[in-house]
Amino acid sequence: MKLSENAETVLAKRYYLPGEDWDGLCKRVSDAVGKDEESRKKYFDAINNLYFLPNSPTLMNAGTNLPNLSACFVLNLDDSMESIMDTAKNMALVFKSGGGVGISFDNIREKDARVSETNGVASGVVSFMELYNSVANCVKQGGKRRAALMGSLRVDHPEILNFIDCKLEKNKLNNFNISVCVTDKFMKAAENGEEYELISPVNGVVGKLNARDVLLRIAENAHENGEPGILFIDTANKYNPIPQFGKYKTTNPCGEVYLLENEACNLLSLNIVQVIDNLEYYVRLSVRFLNDVIDAGKYPLPQIHEQVKKTRKIGLGIMGWADYLALQKIPYDSKTARKMAEDIEAQIYEYANDESLKIAVEKNEFIDTIDGLRYNGTLLTIAPTGTISMIADCSSSIEPYFALAYTKNVMDGHSLKYINPILLQILEDEGLWCSEVKAQIIKTGSIQNIDTIPQSIKDVFKTANEISISGHVKMQSAFQKYVDNSISKTINLQSDATVNDVLLAYVMAYNEGCKGITVYRDGSRNNQVLTTSKSKIDKCPECKTKLSHNEGCATCPGCGWSLCTI
Repeated sequence: MKLSENAETVLAKRYYLPGEDWDGLCKRVSDAVGKDEESRKKYFDAINNLYFLPNSPTLMNAGTNLPNLSACFVLNLDDSMESIMDTAKNMALVFKSGGGVGISFDNIREKDARVSETNGVASGVVSFMELYNSVANCVKQGGKRRAALMGSLRVDHPEILNFIDCKLEKNKLNNFNISVCVTDKFMKAAENGEEYELISPVNGVVGKLNARDVLLRIAENAHENGEPGILFIDTANKYNPIPQFGKYKTTNPCGEVYLLENEACNLLSLNIVQVIDNLEYYVRLSVRFLNDVIDAGKYPLPQIHEQVKKTRKIGLGIMGWADYLALQKIPYDSKTARKMAEDIEAQIYEYANDESLKIAVEKNEFIDTIDGLRYNGTLLTIAPTGTISMIADCSSSIEPYFALAYTKNVMDGHSLKYINPILLQILEDEGLWCSEVKAQIIKTGSIQNIDTIPQSIKDVFKTANEISISGHVKMQSAFQKYVDNSISKTINLQSDATVNDVLLAYVMAYNEGCKGITVYRDGSRNNQVLTTSKSKIDKCPECKTKLSHNEGCATCPGCGWSLCTI
């Protein structure tokens, strides 16, 4: 298998053992995971031909003296100094093994709350986040990657405003992604402009806040620097396939996997362009592979080992979605694309669920889910696939193209210009390729302002910032219908997007049944000063008709779309 130069660079820096090449890595992984000669051969062929790739810890650690093969962990945290320090130690052990950690701070008493044992006052949630961030600074994931953390807090925790603001200061808590867990009750209160109660973990109800003001504060900060994200925690728990094992409180660092405390999950992504014609075979093989990974791996803590063996959660996802749509000449933000996403994900779920049931029958071990019986607590997720997409030389996850041209800096000091190969082929086939077009694409990364390119091609090759909020959110929602865990996706906004645009994304994602949302406004992380725009949403995200406004509500006279915000 000939890999791209990008892939070889990434593999050499992070994945290869000394003296190893691609064939050697594929053999090391398949030999470590497969239980017999037949499965090892099938796994080798699938990985070697880039039909699927497992999460990085499996590629890095399988067949080595680092036995953890899972990427995603959630640890427990209770309101005691013993638990706080135990979690710091356990977190370091997970990082050392190659995993990332999610932690809910819901149980930690708020800043200045009374500590009865010492007659003093608590230092609060954010102070302990700073402690954990310091630990993460000292321990890389598997010694190769910066440690990754998710910190979450319920919206009704008394320290929620400090938490929302905790990353406004540059370079603070830089190992953390942060998310606010919002409830159905909170979203209803925000819609109505009502107050909601703040509930202390130790003192009960201690105050109230206006829900609309808090949602605005979240949106203002996300508009400023992309954080915090939002976890729709009630939606996640409503669709928890195995609620008898407990309730979700948080996710892994990228937000695609809701896990119980002291639980782990391993992931794998199908290269959808490569497997679409033989989808059933590779879905079934992937489910087998992921279950074999559970059995082959060892976990950094005994309580995680015990929980994983109970729930056997796996996360099968896809990558290369933008490539697939471009090859079909289907615009990313079209109803056709969303219908295709639903149909393909429904097939993946059907095959995965059936294969999980087959394994359960073979082993006479079942998990009783709300859907019936199967071997795995969860089956599907959609992860970001950053580096494994580079290895597979495909577009990332279910994201649209970020740019149609980019610069690659190579080790000898030279930089190489790359142009999307699918776009290049289409332009050549249509007789539209020339030096002027090439120069413009390299300069802007876009084709939207090139007059010689027809609109039909421009529609297919919109970049992430050129797709509407609705286009982003509805694609996430289309996949979520058949994903029994969650989805890591960024709702990209143009640099001139307003705070109300962020609020629009939140409300749409909640109403569309998404389990979480992350927004990022282009260039926002370079901004020093938060500027809150009170400007209204002017155009309908569905049909682009000018909206009419009345007391905070926007209504489209063209298609009837409406939204009430602050």
